[in-house]
Amino acid sequence: MTRRGHGCGIGVMLLCLTTLATTSGCVATGFRRPDYAQRFDDSSLPVQTSVRPNLLDEEILEIGAKKTLHAREFFQLADRLNPKIVAAREQIGVAVGELWQTELLPNPQVAIQAATIPISGFSLRNSERSIAIFQPLIIGGRRQAAIAAASASRLRDIKRLDAVRRRVFGQIQERIYEIQYLAESKNLLDDLLTLASQTLKVATNRFQERAAPETEKLKAQVETERLKISRRRRNHEGQAALSRLESLVGVKITASQVVGTLPTSQPEIEFETLWQAIHENHPLILAAQRSIEIASHEVDRAKAERIPDVRLRLAYGQDRETNDSFVEAGLKFPLPLYNRNQGKIMAAKHRLTIARQGAIAVKADLRAKLARYYASYTAAADQVGSLTKKILPAATRSLSQTRDGYQAGRQSFIEILDAQRTLNEARLAILDGRRDWCMAAAKILSLIGREN
Repeated sequence: MTRRGHGCGIGVMLLCLTTLATTSGCVATGFRRPDYAQRFDDSSLPVQTSVRPNLLDEEILEIGAKKTLHAREFFQLADRLNPKIVAAREQIGVAVGELWQTELLPNPQVAIQAATIPISGFSLRNSERSIAIFQPLIIGGRRQAAIAAASASRLRDIKRLDAVRRRVFGQIQERIYEIQYLAESKNLLDDLLTLASQTLKVATNRFQERAAPETEKLKAQVETERLKISRRRRNHEGQAALSRLESLVGVKITASQVVGTLPTSQPEIEFETLWQAIHENHPLILAAQRSIEIASHEVDRAKAERIPDVRLRLAYGQDRETNDSFVEAGLKFPLPLYNRNQGKIMAAKHRLTIARQGAIAVKADLRAKLARYYASYTAAADQVGSLTKKILPAATRSLSQTRDGYQAGRQSFIEILDAQRTLNEARLAILDGRRDWCMAAAKILSLIGREN
């Protein structure tokens, strides 16, 4: 056996292995990174079109340093820095790696063997020497099923990233509305405190002039202190709201950076129109459909695994007695007599049923959420409308008339305090209704994947 003969024999074996691998469908050798394993481009996501994908670190720092930030800029920060979004994006990389792995060929094995070595006159030159290559051949379609399942997993994780971004962006919009509400609430409470202080001044003067009992002054003081407590509470709530916004966007935020005020009006919307948009395009529904596809491919894979892998052996060697070269070939495969993958097939079928029921549950959960948000939206709209059109004008007239009656001696000071409290509560309730209105709108828009 010459060196040249060895090289020729090994070359023949490798050629045979390559041919068999190609004809058996194992065409991915893993010598280069596939196109889908390149950096994921967020521009393929349909959500939040104002969020530019793949911003540079310098651009993110520039946004965070601005004196004022709009909602789309908070979204941009969160898209790069929010840990839930970052983790969801990394999960796509996990799925891509798993897909790539399923496409790779099983590695061949090389065996160098020296057989029938004589004990007397021990020498490898007097043995039967051979070099063999073993190559598993995947048959029965299991590899194709595994690739299809891994590919569907990658697409499912892209949809899940879309869902995470929608949820986080919706939460950011809610926090912005909350901060705007608290800022308006503090301004309103300042106005109410001014009005209460004027009433307290009148009561104090009347008490000092012995024209009224001390109880009138004390009740006016109580009303003033109650408004001061509410004002201080708004300050604490404002700090907490800023902290929640910071946790979502990943940078330090000041109250002055959040610009704008609560919208004073919202569009009329129909429940079924909203549900249609969610039913057709929501990423969780699309991801659930991919989960069904994955489970279906896993059933196919389990069924294909009833047929065991074939092990191909190609050997090239030299006979010790004749010194002639020889080539050997063989196939090895187990007989599927007892284990025909019955248990795995059964488990895969049940997972397919679970996936189908999961898709039904996702739709039911989304519809229930929409119903809850829609009820909050319409209730808040009705509250704002009724208070603005009916109660606030009436409360304003009542306070004015009560003041006039009090100055004329026809009404008591207690009636002034009651009228003032009614007006205060109406104005605060309108602001609360606008907040609830906007919060519900943010939740609804996050479901349908649109910005405000």
